[in-house]
Amino acid sequence: DGDPSLEDTLLAGALVSQLEIGHINDSCRISSVLYEAVKDNLESFILENGVHAKRLVSLGFFEDVGFCAKINLYDLVPLWRDGGFVRG
Repeated sequence: DGDPSLEDTLLAGALVSQLEIGHINDSCRISSVLYEAVKDNLESFILENGVHAKRLVSLGFFEDVGFCAKINLYDLVPLWRDGGFVRG
């Protein structure tokens, strides 16, 4: 709906932090600072504060929210090609 999402902001912050971009705007800086502040307790922070995460948990998707809070589980990058994802 055009409103910021905590979960999306944390994802953006994780990406900005990993890419080590030199010149970033305030939105990137805010998301990166937030991510760095909570990265050691990311799952619990999302569960306690994320509106979308709370909704998903209320619908029975607790394990899915926890899984989505994991970082660097796989050593591959998916690419979008010909209408679908492929290994990068």
